[in-house]
Amino acid sequence: KIGELKAQVNLGTAHNRLNNYKFDLILALLAALVLGLGFIFLLNEQLGRHLRKILDYTQHDLITPKIQTRLHLDRPQIQDDLQTLVDALNYSKSQIGQYYEELQQKQTDLMRKTALHEQAERNTKVYAERLAATLHALSDAVFLCTADNTAVFMNKPAHNILHTEPS
Repeated sequence: KIGELKAQVNLGTAHNRLNNYKFDLILALLAALVLGLGFIFLLNEQLGRHLRKILDYTQHDLITPKIQTRLHLDRPQIQDDLQTLVDALNYSKSQIGQYYEELQQKQTDLMRKTALHEQAERNTKVYAERLAATLHALSDAVFLCTADNTAVFMNKPAHNILHTEPS
């Protein structure tokens, strides 16, 4: 045997230091949690504000094709999913506006053509009545036939020649 070694250790100081470190660690974790929640809250507020603006635009401005308003979010121009949505809505709005203008032009053309057609029908009726009155008033016999020689009209002198009664 060479000798004997006796060691005495006081774990009280190490235990106190560990408890202090545990307290500092919990405090740091709580601070990180509060900062994280604050960041999530701010992010949620910003995103919510943008989404409310998009909703308002789609409910009011998007369906009003005459107004050439574009959706613009009050934020830096960043090409992310939110900006892609804004660009898609603005493109849809411009397409709706173009289709709306085309439909208005077609409606105007159709109304003009309908009015012309109605006027032509009225003119045709007037001319047909005048022609019938003129043909009936003639003292000469008048026969109107189709291309296959079917009689479609005879005035009174024509009936007298054929000894038939007008129907």
